Amino acid sequence: MSEIKKYLKRKEVGFKWTFDGKEFEVYIAIPDCCKNEYSVWGDWGPKYYKIKLKPEESIVIDYREKETGVVTKTHLDVQSFHLDSPASAKLRDKYPLMYIVPGPNKSVVFQLYANSEGEIKMIRSTDQHNNEIDTGWEILS
Repeated sequence: MSEIKKYLKRKEVGFKWTFDGKEFEVYIAIPDCCKNEYSVWGDWGPKYYKIKLKPEESIVIDYREKETGVVTKTHLDVQSFHLDSPASAKLRDKYPLMYIVPGPNKSVVFQLYANSEGEIKMIRSTDQHNNEIDTGWEILS
């Protein structure tokens, strides 16, 4: 199996997240993309992958607001997503690739960092300019 395939297998992750003063449990499901087309660019350092989704595939995000219990399910209307290497070599050693997933609005992006086995082990939320929004995440089992 090529090195990238372990990152293209179906991924599901849940985590606690605070946004606009509200606490959420967020669950993200990325479909199995092992047979999907992808492109790669980059050279000696960071690698960047663009994974195409098939028409019947989507990334699904559930937002469960802690206080009210309201659940909002979102099927992202995207034709592709990105797997990027972190810019920092030190971070890249620990987490070779991160999934870039749009958040609840255009100003939020989730960065799901995967270790060398393809397991998501760290999460950040940033704005569209890569400024960190929340560092208080906790991955749910």
